[in-house]
Amino acid sequence: MNKTTLILLLSGLFTISSCIKDNEDNRVINRVNVGDTVPRFSVSDGKGNTFISDQFTGKRSLLVFFHTECGDCQRELPLVDSVCRALSAEEDYLVIAIAREESPEEVEAYWQENGFSIPIYIDGDRSVYSLFANMTIPRL
Repeated sequence: MNKTTLILLLSGLFTISSCIKDNEDNRVINRVNVGDTVPRFSVSDGKGNTFISDQFTGKRSLLVFFHTECGDCQRELPLVDSVCRALSAEEDYLVIAIAREESPEEVEAYWQENGFSIPIYIDGDRSVYSLFANMTIPRL
């Protein structure tokens, strides 16, 4: 299976599933769709490193929003990690994950426990997440 097919398959999995729906009364609003320009943002990993959305420029990118207690996220993050590992040698691919409303310590412990290699960043107040959608995770 080629890498583009793998990413499209993974994208399909994320669009049909979501573990955490924040408010069942509201309609899901996607503010960014596949192929759109990514909004400007920056996030930290809790260790002093910052990711700036400009780093996506010129790259095929996979951005995942998740929460470590979300069952669907727990099932799908290993797939994302496989994609990250498969694309790690490709200079024109960039894969990152952003934890929604969690502390760096919680996320780091979960990453260590599962042996994930995906670069992770923290969005403790949903300010970055809100640029992409109003509810549901996992979100790709």
